[in-house]
Amino acid sequence: AVFAFQLRNPVHNGHALLMQDTQRRLIERGYRRPVLLLHPLGGWTKDDDVPLAWRMKQHAAVLEEGLLDPNSTIVAIFPSPMMYAGPTE
Repeated sequence: AVFAFQLRNPVHNGHALLMQDTQRRLIERGYRRPVLLLHPLGGWTKDDDVPLAWRMKQHAAVLEEGLLDPNSTIVAIFPSPMMYAGPTE
């Protein structure tokens, strides 16, 4: 099983807990080796967003620290721009 998480910001504790819980639930349901596709947006983002280079460094640190399993996580930049709902988002 592959489960994906797309984000435009660095991974924070809530993100990590959600991804860890999803992996745990998939294993409980009989999937032997679920794979996480961590999909940071690499296209246009807001001016005040964390730049992609820094987000990628942070994603690498999350894997190195063991918050996410580096053996079952694929990090792949999704080159799409982040499309926002509007000025009141």
